[in-house]
Amino acid sequence: MLDYFFQKFCNLFPHYIVRKNLFNKKIFYCVFCIFKFFLKKPVILNFKNYRFLAFPQKFDYSRFLLTRGDLPDSGELDFIKKTIKNKKTLFIDCGSNYGSYSIPVASFNKKCDVYAFDASRAVKKKFFDNLKINNFKKIKYFNLAVGNKNKKVIFQEELYSNSVSSVGSGYVTNEINNKKIFYKIEMIRLDSFFNLKILKKYNLVFIKVDLEGYDINAIYGSLNIIKKIKTLIMFEFSKMIYNNNFSSKKFTNFLTKNNLVIADLKLNLLTLEQLQSKIDLLDNFHQTCGNYLILNKNLFNDLIFNL
Repeated sequence: MLDYFFQKFCNLFPHYIVRKNLFNKKIFYCVFCIFKFFLKKPVILNFKNYRFLAFPQKFDYSRFLLTRGDLPDSGELDFIKKTIKNKKTLFIDCGSNYGSYSIPVASFNKKCDVYAFDASRAVKKKFFDNLKINNFKKIKYFNLAVGNKNKKVIFQEELYSNSVSSVGSGYVTNEINNKKIFYKIEMIRLDSFFNLKILKKYNLVFIKVDLEGYDINAIYGSLNIIKKIKTLIMFEFSKMIYNNNFSSKKFTNFLTKNNLVIADLKLNLLTLEQLQSKIDLLDNFHQTCGNYLILNKNLFNDLIFNL
């Protein structure tokens, strides 16, 4: 019964209104605090052009929508919206989780096709449930890991652990702990997954990478796309990257050889050393220093001129 009344409240006070200002968010949060101990079912939150299911359980990743009144990366989504506006775009969502990027991006531009990848089996159902309530036809989902090789890998499921807030749905690992949920899954290189002839029909390929430490590996596996197609990559720089044999020298050579630069979302150029300094400043409770861009210098100049 309380699930019913809370859904009614969410319908009368939809998230496209909640997210407008801090006062609205506080009102919503106060009401949620009254109901949260009694809620059993997910609620549908209306963002006007798209909807999301939000689960009230404490360690569910989508609970963020209820506690904060907005999507986790609203600034990143605003940047994507401006960048892909009116362009025939392919958006590749690596580490899609329940669709917090794929679904809003599909609503931004009717000319945009979305390919979503996530290795988690547990999150797959939530993605399809969100897809169902939105009825977007241009989103394709693949239960695959993304990296720099085509091979079988071990994936550690984290969706129902108390670390879900920091590691999303899980991560690729070489270590097996019997107390955790592990399974083998296919990893693909984006280079080998996408046909370059088909990609050439797009004005822009936008790759979002959030792979809990495998981000750089996935970027390496996108080299042919980067070299042949106008490509913009948004990636998360985190401590976990260093757990996957990250080499500063190799990454710097990769950027230099392919005429690539790093920038923040305000299009300020950054060096790898500056990103590493940001990591050094993090305390033990934080894993990531934010999302950054990798792009060709010519594309960077185009964005500076047009955004």
